[in-house]
Amino acid sequence: MTRREAQEILLSYRPGDEPANDPQVAAALEIARTDTELRAWYEEHRAWDSAVRQKFAALPVPADLKTSILAGEKIIAGPAHWWNRRAALLAAAAMIALLITLASMLLRGPTAPTNGFAQLRTNVIGTVLREYRMDLETNDMNQIRGFLASHGAPADYALPAGLQKLPLAGCGVLKSQDGKPVTMVCFEGEQNRYVWLFFTKAANWPDRPSTQPDFNRVFSCATVSWSDAGSVYVMASETSEAALRKLL
Repeated sequence: MTRREAQEILLSYRPGDEPANDPQVAAALEIARTDTELRAWYEEHRAWDSAVRQKFAALPVPADLKTSILAGEKIIAGPAHWWNRRAALLAAAAMIALLITLASMLLRGPTAPTNGFAQLRTNVIGTVLREYRMDLETNDMNQIRGFLASHGAPADYALPAGLQKLPLAGCGVLKSQDGKPVTMVCFEGEQNRYVWLFFTKAANWPDRPSTQPDFNRVFSCATVSWSDAGSVYVMASETSEAALRKLL
């Protein structure tokens, strides 16, 4: 899920009232929690919603409104209500101006996506969770490396010892947020859970992880990231951190 998609989902609900059992909403909220720029936008969105509700709550309600409605009368019936009508129009105009101002702030959205490694990790994992597919299905590693190389994706990855023991399922070529190729190799893990290995060149990511495994939770996946010999790796699966450690 991209930052823009998460923003559109969050805009569909009142802040604080999003359905917790909706996986799309849960994914959007997770991105808002971990993505600095989206989190800033969401906080601004919450402030906007709160300000609008407060303004509506502050609008005066005529004391005889209920009686007039039940009696079928016109609230503004003649000259005696001219000042009430003028006040209502001014209040409505002020509210419209406020909404236009706040909406313009809201629709600016977050600034352009950053090219950081954390964003790359979020993007590739969100992609396979949302629309998972393999460009090539095979259990032959030589075929996978040949396919990746022919499609402009880096193919000189080194598999961790634990991962080498898993059956191969296939591979795919993804793109980073700025269009750089990212290799995906898929393995069949325990309990019918796929294990994805993402691989790209370290030179593309100044904020890449160190050579020591860095464990994080991204959406429903446990992930581990590391750098090695000019390359960057991300391994992910819908499992636990302990299960991933066994694959290193």
